[in-house]
Amino acid sequence: MRALLDALAEPGACVTIDQLPGLLGKSYRDACTDLRRAYAAGLIERASEGCYRLTERGRSEDVEPLMVTTAPTGVGGAWDATARNRIWAAMRQLGRFCRADVAGAVAQPETDRKALESSIRRYISRLVAAGYLVPLTGRVRVAAHPNTGQKRYRLVRDTGPASPLVRRDGSIFDRNLGRVVTADVQAG
Repeated sequence: MRALLDALAEPGACVTIDQLPGLLGKSYRDACTDLRRAYAAGLIERASEGCYRLTERGRSEDVEPLMVTTAPTGVGGAWDATARNRIWAAMRQLGRFCRADVAGAVAQPETDRKALESSIRRYISRLVAAGYLVPLTGRVRVAAHPNTGQKRYRLVRDTGPASPLVRRDGSIFDRNLGRVVTADVQAG
């Protein structure tokens, strides 16, 4: 994580997620893990879509970023206890991601990885249908799919910290907007 903070140390520096692996000499997944941990610890902030910079705390000389090992999991805030809230928070932090990125960001030691990945796949398909996410061209290679890779997505409708709820009828209720969102409503 120290390499991430050093990469952002220049005044006015803003680094995108796609630049991280090259700057840090790490895989895309490991670079995103460092980004998630630094974000959760309040060491970096999102300057614009997909672009991150240091916070005042991140610039502090007495910060020990290597001590940060997991994101906070307390009730309330961006990292609530439910899987869907953690998935939504990870999508908001990453901006652009594949399913493996989100799974890596939200998995906990006791998590059933197969069930989590299935949940992420279903949630992503609903969010794409409602216009929250758009698929990007190309695929990223991940260990789970080394030959075909996984689709990448971009969050285009970030309405707030509360995760959109998928109802039994397939519609999505956005708790941040206080209404049902349909596919014909454009991101704004």
